[in-house]
Amino acid sequence: MDLASKKRKVKAVKEKVNTVRNLTGGGSGGGGRNSGGGGRGGRGGRRGGNKKGILAIVAIAAIVIIGLGVFALFGGNVGGLLEGLTGDGETVLVDANQPDAPGGDAQADAPVPPPTGEATGEVRVHFIDVGQGDSILVQCDNHAILIDAGDNRIATRETILGYLADMGVTRLDYIVATHPHLDHIGSFIHIINSDAVEVGRVMMPDVTHTSAAFRNFIAAIDENDIPATIATQGHTFRLGEMDFTVVAPGDVSFSNLNNASVVLRMTHGANSFLFTGDAEVPSERNMLDNGMYLRSDIMQAGHHGSRTSSSSDFVAAVNPRVAAISVGAGNSYNHPHTEILDLFEEHNLLVLRTDELGHMVFVSCGADVLMPDGQRLRSLN
Repeated sequence: MDLASKKRKVKAVKEKVNTVRNLTGGGSGGGGRNSGGGGRGGRGGRRGGNKKGILAIVAIAAIVIIGLGVFALFGGNVGGLLEGLTGDGETVLVDANQPDAPGGDAQADAPVPPPTGEATGEVRVHFIDVGQGDSILVQCDNHAILIDAGDNRIATRETILGYLADMGVTRLDYIVATHPHLDHIGSFIHIINSDAVEVGRVMMPDVTHTSAAFRNFIAAIDENDIPATIATQGHTFRLGEMDFTVVAPGDVSFSNLNNASVVLRMTHGANSFLFTGDAEVPSERNMLDNGMYLRSDIMQAGHHGSRTSSSSDFVAAVNPRVAAISVGAGNSYNHPHTEILDLFEEHNLLVLRTDELGHMVFVSCGADVLMPDGQRLRSLN
């Protein structure tokens, strides 16, 4: 059954419920009139009471049917929810594996081969200091992508919008909501609704959340008619000289939404970056088991440097030179955890943190990367 047919069916059921409610109201009044008429009135009242009970059961059954219809219409995932938001028949979902989809790749199931090392321009990767949250701006020529948008505090949204303005960003080809937790999607609504920034497309995993922040985010997408792509493991897309591969999520059935995080690997010439969101060990294991190509020069430490992420096997597979950590100073979670910092030291990684450096900018010229501390990092690829 197509979406329009489902909506017509749900509407018809709703009309039946309204009819039942009206009948229930009439039955109640009839019972009242009979109650004052002696013995026969008492029997009439009992009959009215029985009628009310039967109609109440019918009303409850109809409401249950509506609930099942709505669940079938929207589903338990963001794909169904986004379809439901398009009342005019416009489709906002894109199958990432279709060749005609923006950025689609018919060979999306194959691991991405190592980069070729060819690049003529610059790519700038900005880890924006939003405290205990994530927000990463990636720029190349006139193209830009924003991965996450911190929480919904006024200071956070002002920081991000101010930073975009300072960088001359008036259009974001993509915004990527790695997963629907507040410290990652909180300020997206203000970016989407801003007159200063145009948003081309949204990418997110196929999961939902009951929070007001997530509901407001979905509503802003719908109200601004922004097309959405459900992140699919193996999907690739290109912006300017930047090549992106979705290496996770490969499974969104994990009980912890962190493991539904969109994880992106970006290459520019010989240089490579891995953006991990809050992906934890189960998601890392899925990437390894599914043969995702993970090798990257610069790796974002998953979940703000939590011990729940950055397993030894995963770090070994990525084999980075630098670990970048988005984390708030003095946060209540004690991120980054000592065990993870010790692990990074064992792997001889240079650790750079927003709570110590503030905004961190990496500049790739294709052959090497100028890092926030002024060093130049040459890719090992």
